[in-house]
Amino acid sequence: MHLRAVTKLKSIIIIEKPIISLLKLRGQYQSFLSNLYKKKKRIVVCYPYLFLAKSFKRCFLNTRKIKNIIFEFQSGGKTKYKNICVNLMPHALSFFKVFLKENFLRKNFNKVTTIIKKNLWQVHFIYNKINIHFIFKVNYKSKTSLKVAVNDLIFTRKTLKKNNNFINYIENFKTGRRKNINNPIGEFYKDFFKNINNLKYFQSNRKLTLNLMKKNYFFLK
Repeated sequence: MHLRAVTKLKSIIIIEKPIISLLKLRGQYQSFLSNLYKKKKRIVVCYPYLFLAKSFKRCFLNTRKIKNIIFEFQSGGKTKYKNICVNLMPHALSFFKVFLKENFLRKNFNKVTTIIKKNLWQVHFIYNKINIHFIFKVNYKSKTSLKVAVNDLIFTRKTLKKNNNFINYIENFKTGRRKNINNPIGEFYKDFFKNINNLKYFQSNRKLTLNLMKKNYFFLK
């Protein structure tokens, strides 16, 4: 595997999520990651949705008691069936780590239903008495988009190209009002270069990755 090869490099390694395929490694994924991190401690997995969640969270500040959340993610990729979950779940889990509570990934989830189709992977689960729906759709002809609904309030994340620049914004689904936000990828790299010599940064990213993989594997079962 490519990961075994890059561990020999002396430079910092930045990896696009997911770090591994859970469908290939299955129950061996933990030992594989443990060996990987022993050989290479300066690995960072890119999680831009940690930063996107901060922007969305500001839109729901006045929402008091949360009963239902829908996280609907549309990707332009070509993954199918369970591979959709493997590929897109890190976005959702990293998002909710910030959007809800820091201990979100350490809590038990009550999985209610799962729907798996060729271009759709969907799950309904309960966390802290909140009904949460992850809806992942894949269509190579479609643009990447995100819709987040909390109770009856709905916001979407969109990107607009203007004068060769990409403008990221969040739009109220009902009123159409828009608010510009920073590019989540740009925010990730800003944070990365700020902490490039901080060992705790790499340790935190490693812990997050292990927790994400554990929850992702739970949803695949």
